[in-house]
Amino acid sequence: MASTMTLRIGSSKPGAPAASVNVNPGVVIDATAVNNARIPVRSIQVEGRIMGAKETRQVVFCGAARREVRDLSLREIALRQTLEPPKDWTLSPGEQASCIVVFTDPTEDLREFAAEVVAVQAPPRRRTEEGIP
Repeated sequence: MASTMTLRIGSSKPGAPAASVNVNPGVVIDATAVNNARIPVRSIQVEGRIMGAKETRQVVFCGAARREVRDLSLREIALRQTLEPPKDWTLSPGEQASCIVVFTDPTEDLREFAAEVVAVQAPPRRRTEEGIP
């Protein structure tokens, strides 16, 4: 069975060439989810992890918040990490959606980072005209 989602990831640190990242100190995992299913999907959750002396995890939704974090306070960044996409947001087959996972207080001996899709939902089924589910 083919995977429903593909996830491409990258990472940026302050001073790296990613123009949309200006978190100091911090680590940003830039992820793009691609819908490989034959139906639209919604509510795509991505878990980012950074590992060093300790492991830290953060879960975000794709399609929920703008990717630009420049000029945002740490509090605003943290708030954006909890936002869900609009209820009617869907990702059609073959389309992609981006998200960022921001770690504002990473471990100093950061050795590894990872991200994976941890949840995806199909859109709710429409009721027929007769009202039968």
